[in-house]
Amino acid sequence: MNIDDFVKILLVVSISFSIVGISYQIMRVLGGMADSIKDFRKTIQNTGTITDKVLADYDFVSDQIKGFASSVGRIGSNVIDPVVNLLSFLERFKSPSSDYED
Repeated sequence: MNIDDFVKILLVVSISFSIVGISYQIMRVLGGMADSIKDFRKTIQNTGTITDKVLADYDFVSDQIKGFASSVGRIGSNVIDPVVNLLSFLERFKSPSSDYED
């Protein structure tokens, strides 16, 4: 065995060790990415839960506003219109001079 063979073996061993080291680092990076993806998935699930709760709150508030608006509308039709109709007879007593003011 001469020096050339020894250098070739040393070169093969060093390249093999480099490949093993690079493979180990790639495995670590992939493991970190898998953990990041798990965390991201959990964040997305939490966001979905929050949006479901916001949607439920929106539905509740929307129903409350619709109920309030219909109540106000009923006040207009059930109270104000009859009062205006009852007081419409006062227009007969209006003086004609007030219609033609200069």
